This record gives sequence, C-alpha cells and structure tokens, in this order.
Amino acid sequence: MKPSEMSVPAWKKDYWDYDEACEAIKDITDQIKLTEIAEKAPNEFVRQAAVEKINNQETLEKIAKTDKEKSVQKAAIEKINNQEFLEEIVKADGSWTVRIVAVGKINNQKFLEEIAKTDREWSVREAAVEKINNQEFLEEIAKTTGDEYVQVAAVKKINSQNLLEEMAENAGDSYV
Repeated sequence: MKPSEMSVPAWKKDYWDYDEACEAIKDITDQIKLTEIAEKAPNEFVRQAAVEKINNQETLEKIAKTDKEKSVQKAAIEKINNQEFLEEIVKADGSWTVRIVAVGKINNQKFLEEIAKTDREWSVREAAVEKINNQEFLEEIAKTTGDEYVQVAAVKKINSQNLLEEMAENAGDSYV
C-alpha cells in the first residue's frame, strides 16, 4: 500500500459491494460526519450506508432531492416522516422507483387516490392502490382502470363478496 493510500479515509475509497461500504463506516456515529459522508463520498454504496445512519430529517430531505443515485435517494426517503415532502417527491421526481418508495410512506388517503388515478406509471398507481382503504374508490378503480396490474391490486383489497363475484363474471381479463 502506498503511503498516500494509507491516509485516505475508508469512506472516500471506491467500493463495489454494499457490505464493504457499510463496514467502512460502521464505527461512525457522529451525525455531522455521517452527513459529510452522505453528501461527499464518491461511492453510492458508502453514501447509502451513511444515509441509513442519519437521523436529521432536513438532511435526509436534501439528500432525497439532490443525490444522483436512486438507491441513495430511496434510502433517505425510507427515513423521512414529513408527509408533505413525500407528496412533493411523488409529484415531482422523475424516477418511478423513487416515487414508489415515497408512496409507501404516505398516509393521506385522498392524495393516494389522486396518484392512483393520475400517475403516469402503472407501478406507482398500483403502489398507491395498495395503500388505499376507501372501498368505494377501490371499486371504482377496479371497474374503470385500463391497467390490469392496478385493477388486480384494487380487486385484492375489495371486501364486498357480491361485487367480486359480479366482476369475476364480467371480467374480460383472466388476471381479475
């Protein structure tokens, strides 16, 4: 090992494995240092591992909005409690995988209903439907959506046996 390599902190090195990245920062608990690592580490695995140890909601929100790697953004979103911020992510983020994670954290049923009807990606609509409790809305989605995955997600949550029987009889799709 070169002398110059010995002075480089472990978190600044490049890792190809998430477990190695976690090992590099396992003993770091200082939130300021973890924030520095989450914002500046060259490796996405190291940044993700640091994010998983951060508690500050504002820091997590900043990382969720600004990190270029979806895995780091999703790790931050998993720890965010601010419902308004999560709704903003669902409305604005370009990545459907990031939006799905945010949908999974949202409790606002009206917002979830809006997303279930309007999001451009079926997978995000499906994730929203899976969190909805309003039986009338689920029935509406099950009857009117043009996407079979969203429809199946709605049907799985419907409690009315009569409606389920009616839908099964009239279904043109074997998935339902």
